Amino acid sequence: MTTTADSMYIVQQVGDTLAVAIGSLDYLDVSLGRRRNVLSSVGAGTLIGGSTLALVSALSNSDSGCSSDEYCLFEFSRGDAAVLGGILGAVTGAFVGGIVGAVRHVDHWKRVPLPTLGERVSIRPQLSRRTGASVRMSF
Repeated sequence: MTTTADSMYIVQQVGDTLAVAIGSLDYLDVSLGRRRNVLSSVGAGTLIGGSTLALVSALSNSDSGCSSDEYCLFEFSRGDAAVLGGILGAVTGAFVGGIVGAVRHVDHWKRVPLPTLGERVSIRPQLSRRTGASVRMSF
């Protein structure tokens, strides 16, 4: 990407150039590459799994207990069922979230200031071990 007084030129592929007027841009983001988000996925899985199973456990359990003609292996109150379901759901959600976060890669972006009329910006593709872009600004 290079700039002139009123335009920014972006090279997407060799021989493929796109001209964009700088005045028409609101912001410019530059990719910092793809990364894994294991911790945030574990956190989301814990929250979603725990709250969902706690709610389902609380709604599916009645406080009436076992009648004399029923055999009950475990007898829990609605609150106890919600707590146990929440714990089980949180552990399961954390495990599934960890797997998803380890497998899934997401792009990370950084907002950079737009060049003013006196600045020159160039972005070139970087095709070494890691694919990315290099940014150079001159004033």
